[in-house]
Amino acid sequence: MVNFISLSDLHSKIPFPAIRVKIIKKWSTKIGRDHHSVMLLGDANGVTIQGSLNYALSLPKEIELKEDDWVEILNFDIRYVFELHRTTKHKYTIKFNELSLFRKIQPVNGSNFLCCANFRSIKRGLYHPMYCVDLCGALVRAGDLIATKLAQPANIYNSILYSLEFSLINLGFVLFI
Repeated sequence: MVNFISLSDLHSKIPFPAIRVKIIKKWSTKIGRDHHSVMLLGDANGVTIQGSLNYALSLPKEIELKEDDWVEILNFDIRYVFELHRTTKHKYTIKFNELSLFRKIQPVNGSNFLCCANFRSIKRGLYHPMYCVDLCGALVRAGDLIATKLAQPANIYNSILYSLEFSLINLGFVLFI
């Protein structure tokens, strides 16, 4: 019998972790020299965590991980997050390995996991800049994509940070820049 745990109870000392989560969002990225499929995962309690699957690992042909799918995941690595910018406030991230097992399940709930930030609080600087926030509104203006090379003298793989300025109108149709 498998005991599934909540993402809020997840920590690195669990020998054989098992979770039930929804794949909220997926994207591809390069971590070091390897390409990864990165996923934002959420459980029935609304807790979110980031997970990554190296492209070198292959899933069984009958398993295709798509956004909005609910899955049971067993046997994965749990690592502490050291990145400067995070997709979630969770202090751990999930790294899937060759022993990880995925099984699609029926949806546990219909949540979209959006927790929209307050426009005024953002403008006043009340959100920590290290964490991503959800914004809902109508896009009024989008500026140019700005690439900034991060100077890291000890690292030969200097990374590039991209930023974009934009304006939104919230549901009350008040412009915030």
